[in-house]
Amino acid sequence: MVNPFVRFDTQLLHALRQSGHEWFVRQTYSRGDRISMGIGDCGPKGQFCRAFLMTPYMVEQKALEHLQALAGPATTGLKAGPVIGAPDPHLFLYDAHLREHLDRLEKAAAGIAGFLLYAPMLDDHYKPGEELAKKIRAYISRHLPWRPDRGSDVLSDISVRYGEILLTLRFKGQEVQVPLSEIEQ
Repeated sequence: MVNPFVRFDTQLLHALRQSGHEWFVRQTYSRGDRISMGIGDCGPKGQFCRAFLMTPYMVEQKALEHLQALAGPATTGLKAGPVIGAPDPHLFLYDAHLREHLDRLEKAAAGIAGFLLYAPMLDDHYKPGEELAKKIRAYISRHLPWRPDRGSDVLSDISVRYGEILLTLRFKGQEVQVPLSEIEQ
């Protein structure tokens, strides 16, 4: 699985807060789960590290919309804190105006053994490889009526919606948006 996102650390947290981001939605991010490489990583070498995605928001209502999209329609009265009964048991809305939440954000961003945090921002070093290009071609041939020639370009963009990575594919004036997880299957 491709993980194109940057690590959420103290420096990023401070930069986000300075630019006005005060609400952070935490959700499980299995795409970032991995085994520790050892010193300076998420734990002792060989330890499994659970990943979470921390999505920053400048406007509380946008953070609540994200939370609602993940919690499901049956969940009402959402507010800062954990979301009881959500499909993702780790779903949480941090409000940096609350001292307890800010302290928890700072601690998490500094690093907790066994855990990795990511932000939905593309890593400058991320380059989609040939393996992903092959999977995109296979997806197009299986699921779309497009038949690009060898010299034809299928353009793609990457975006994120509520923590899900989406690829927008374009070919001859047509466009389709597909979750990356579907393309990787």
